[in-house]
Amino acid sequence: SNTHLLDALAALDSGGSADQEITIGADAGDTISFTGSIKMNKDSSFLSDQFTFEDATSGKPLVVLKNTNNDAAGSTLRFTKDTSTSAAANDEIGQIEFKHDDSSNTQHLYASIQGFSKDPANDDELGKLKLGVSTGQTTNSYQDGLVIEGHADDDRVDVTIGNGTDSVTTISGDLTVTGTTTTVNSTVVPFG
Repeated sequence: SNTHLLDALAALDSGGSADQEITIGADAGDTISFTGSIKMNKDSSFLSDQFTFEDATSGKPLVVLKNTNNDAAGSTLRFTKDTSTSAAANDEIGQIEFKHDDSSNTQHLYASIQGFSKDPANDDELGKLKLGVSTGQTTNSYQDGLVIEGHADDDRVDVTIGNGTDSVTTISGDLTVTGTTTTVNSTVVPFG
């Protein structure tokens, strides 16, 4: 009942034993509805191995990070991996996945964005970002189409576009090359 819930919530802040826990609902089908806003302290955390936002409306659910401060800074979506003392090269820090049904109604990973710590050495931290897609008519392999990597030389970023020599990269518009060396490893270079 509402009275029981309010009593239980009040007991969590009554100065009793530390790390108290309250369970709301008896089974997975229970629904809790809120009208208005839920206010959390700035250091609050959601502890769960998975959260799902679900809605049957077209174009929903929509997750909004809204900043109302009248300055130049915006909202931040941060992926944090805290390994204490076991950070290693090429640890994945976070991933955004894009999954959808295939023609047999099986969920399939079509694309993803992954962030890595290429080198976690103190004062030599290097990052890596990969954008990949599902590829192959029969193998359903997954390949990176864009890889952006920090380099040991300060202020240098290396970029790999495409996957393999059969990949096609199309540039619409002008291309400006400002480096000192331009190498073309092709037997045929058509112009027209």
